[in-house]
Amino acid sequence: MTKVWSPPAPEDVDFRAEIRAWLRENIPQKPAPAFYTPDRRAYDAAWQRSLLEGGFGALGWPTELGGREVTVSQQMIFHEELANAGAPDVGCLFIALNHAGPTVATRGTQAQRERHIPRILRGEELWCQGFSEPEAGSDLASIRTRGDVHGDVVVVNGSKIWTSYAHLADFCELLINTDRSAGRHKGLTWMILDMRTPGVTVRPIKTLTGNPRFSEVTFDDVEVPLDNVVGGLNNGWSVAMSTLGFERGSAMMGRQVRTLRRIEELRDYAEKNGALADPLVRAELDALRRDAFAVRALVHRSLKPHTHAQGASSVLRVFHSELVGRLTRLAMRIQGEEVVTLGSWNLEYLNELRSKVTAGTLDIHRDIIGNRLLGLPR
Repeated sequence: MTKVWSPPAPEDVDFRAEIRAWLRENIPQKPAPAFYTPDRRAYDAAWQRSLLEGGFGALGWPTELGGREVTVSQQMIFHEELANAGAPDVGCLFIALNHAGPTVATRGTQAQRERHIPRILRGEELWCQGFSEPEAGSDLASIRTRGDVHGDVVVVNGSKIWTSYAHLADFCELLINTDRSAGRHKGLTWMILDMRTPGVTVRPIKTLTGNPRFSEVTFDDVEVPLDNVVGGLNNGWSVAMSTLGFERGSAMMGRQVRTLRRIEELRDYAEKNGALADPLVRAELDALRRDAFAVRALVHRSLKPHTHAQGASSVLRVFHSELVGRLTRLAMRIQGEEVVTLGSWNLEYLNELRSKVTAGTLDIHRDIIGNRLLGLPR
């Protein structure tokens, strides 16, 4: 049966008007610094603090944690209005707001929540992600960074790589091996690491775009309080899956809205430079727009509790990454001679190459889809 279109709920109409009016008065006059420097951290923190004071900095969070606990539809409206207004995104607060914060909120102790959640929501704590290792990128089950329990501390030795925002971070969501005799997916522990702890060394990595977003981090006899374990000792695999679920689910709301916005911007550019006269370009732009709306539907579905199947977030991850790849490649073709200048589309094209391996490579996600959703043999 065909679903009959229904108008938006009155409360959603009112919410859209509320956020639209607030944005008209509060969007920063200056754009965010392009590179992840201390200036960018200060900019992102100020924007998050402004959102929180305006009532929009913790929309999906529970009220007991200082959130507003609005509906999924209203969260989508928020991201749509931010994109339409050209407002900044979360920037280098991405891990804190979309990874660590939700993980500590759902899997942490009361003391951990009270310590970190208010500061995260105010933009005062910047977090990095310490999951990937030089020989264990997408295969988290084979990580080698070890933690040995000695009394009330865990002594950590090893290294992490591609650690997002480590050069600016206060804390790290750190996944380590605390029981090397256990089998795969067992013996791992998710910990909160203070990046100022003695023995932590951060070495920034310059990417193709020149942006120092990632770092290599080494740990030499780093003592982490046992109280910083989240979700229980040797239960880190389960906690890490929660973290990645947030990254591939709720954190996708803003990304997919901005992707749709960029598709419309590319269509406008193609019309101005005459590329839209090419039927193949028009067809590809139409296909991109159609698939962007499909991603939107997937995001909505992934956030409904009764449809939170294992592997569903991997479908979203693969589909959206491939969509952005097609978009940036088309943009590079449409630019023509202008492609020699290092404009925003060129930077997005280079950055998109990275997206195929972050948060698990696309091949890893295809394996997850095959095993957990389709029931195929390994």
